[in-house]
Amino acid sequence: MKLSLKHKTKFWKKIELVVENGSINGLKNKMEQFIKLIYNKREHLELLKKRKSGDISRDDYQKCLNYSSLTNCRLDSCILEIYVELFEDFQKGKINTSEFYLAFENTNKLTSNTLNII
Repeated sequence: MKLSLKHKTKFWKKIELVVENGSINGLKNKMEQFIKLIYNKREHLELLKKRKSGDISRDDYQKCLNYSSLTNCRLDSCILEIYVELFEDFQKGKINTSEFYLAFENTNKLTSNTLNII
């Protein structure tokens, strides 16, 4: 599927808007602050062990789901940041089309592999 020049321009303007407004960084900072306030790594690991063994109460199972959701959100924001940096590098001419495509594919594979592990 080829994009027309009009569509390509719209796409890059959207990326520029996100980067210029700092919404990625602002969102990342807010999320990190939120996670630090409520995330307890030790408790999460213990709950994951309980869940795996099948010996987990309903309340603990809900806590485990909440912790897992937080870690998934953090992972999503990291992945988004990688893609935005990749788009910026391509737009600024730091990488050429083939480097962009290769990096995009590798990031996609890494993301897929990470999600399969989780």
